Amino acid sequence: MFGVLLIGCKDETADEIPQEGTPTPVGMPIGDAIEQRIGPSGGKIVVNGVMTLEIPSGAVAQERLIRIQPVENKCFSAAGLGYTLMPRDLKFKKPISIRWNYTDKDIAGSSPDALGVAFQQSDNSWKGYHKIILDKSSHMASFVLEKAESFAFYEQFYLKPQTATLSSSETVRLDVFYQKGRQDPTEDDMLEALTPHVLLKNHEVKNWLVNGHNLVDRFDQVLGGMTIIKDAASATYTAPALSPQNDTITVSTEVILKTKAKLILISTFVIRSENEFKLNGYNVKNARINSAVVVDNELLQIGLFEGRSDQQKQNIVNLSVLHFSGVGTYEVDQTINFKVSCKDHLGKPWSERYYTSDGRQVYGPLKVVISEYDKTRKLVAGSMAGTVYYYDNNENKLETGSVSARFKTASPY
Repeated sequence: MFGVLLIGCKDETADEIPQEGTPTPVGMPIGDAIEQRIGPSGGKIVVNGVMTLEIPSGAVAQERLIRIQPVENKCFSAAGLGYTLMPRDLKFKKPISIRWNYTDKDIAGSSPDALGVAFQQSDNSWKGYHKIILDKSSHMASFVLEKAESFAFYEQFYLKPQTATLSSSETVRLDVFYQKGRQDPTEDDMLEALTPHVLLKNHEVKNWLVNGHNLVDRFDQVLGGMTIIKDAASATYTAPALSPQNDTITVSTEVILKTKAKLILISTFVIRSENEFKLNGYNVKNARINSAVVVDNELLQIGLFEGRSDQQKQNIVNLSVLHFSGVGTYEVDQTINFKVSCKDHLGKPWSERYYTSDGRQVYGPLKVVISEYDKTRKLVAGSMAGTVYYYDNNENKLETGSVSARFKTASPY
């Protein structure tokens, strides 16, 4: 007996449903096959502590050597590994139970409620089945099998990207995909031909949230912000300029189903500070970004600060490059195309240049090396190092210092 249907399905007309599945390569073996002799009394086969085959009494008429080989999961929107059960001519007199212990990583970008199990056919196409049994409290998905074949779990809906590491102020696009081969629930235990996933429409999802908060068309300094893309089930998320105390952010959306069931898809992002600077020997390991502006062929502007609660007693470094043109080296010279201004925790201002009492200009040496530049995402990464000066015109007093920095951020503008 197959398990109960757990999720609803989206509207589709019969002529939109593919009649044949799309072939994929056969997955290559991963590790060794598990072998065990099973007789009429039945038994259990455990595969790497993840997959369990329960073979009831009477499922085989005589003792057989049963092998199960873990393989690459080549099914569309694969979840976990695939498996090939052998010998291929084996038909069970009673259905056997297969239980899979999934992890959060296996269903990243999706939900256990979106899981299905698929079987690879002789032509290498796949047929999917969504009547599986879930025990979400123990992270268990199970189904029954009547013959030896190749099978794998897959996600009928998923959010892409499933997970990613973002720099401060970086923007990422999220899209909701679904398996077009799936059909509305029926009384029959029918298999559905599977094809590549397609993008859902805008009106088929709702409730885009960031850590459970509605940030659509607004920006939160701690969590970031979101913008809905009108022509598809898509949105953009922009990371905060400051790394949050808990560096993990979840973005979720709800798929609108015909039934009362709820299907919420979740992507997880880690906001990582890759910014640090040193001013006159004072090292700031996890620097905050207080400004980031990137205008192609015009301007690069980055502000780094220490993040102390006392704004008056913290180290600050600001960098500005005019005529910014991407990856390369920029050095301070007699022009004002390159400016660095700093303030130490004593409130003393430092600069990449100073003017002597007789009007003579002294600068550098100081340079910036841009190692990464993504024009579309307005993401920039690089480093800076060189000499800075404090000059008191009233007392004709000069001090020489040093600054270095490493940064990676994206402009929200």
